[in-house]
Amino acid sequence: MAIDINDRFIKVMDHYGHTGYSFSKKLGTSEAVISNIRKKKNPPNIILIQKLLNMHLEINPDWLLHGRGTLLRNELEDVITDVPDRSLSDTLVEFSDRLKAIEKAISIDK
Repeated sequence: MAIDINDRFIKVMDHYGHTGYSFSKKLGTSEAVISNIRKKKNPPNIILIQKLLNMHLEINPDWLLHGRGTLLRNELEDVITDVPDRSLSDTLVEFSDRLKAIEKAISIDK
């Protein structure tokens, strides 16, 4: 069974040994926001995801957003380099395009 984005977000928090409080301070949000993510009342918003990915470049954004691959990028890079038709830069460009589409979709809903 695939885990949802809330579970993956909390798995990252656990991976780095944070409590809800310490993670909220690191991301510049309230402990209640992290608690609501943990309880699945709300998914993590795009701002939190961006902050997290900018602070920890080793996190695989495709895993965090979609559950594909592994939590850490270095594990992903080993797989990508074995595929001759796909470079890491192509993967990052694709992720950037997806992130822009998500940001656009969020701004339309407001």
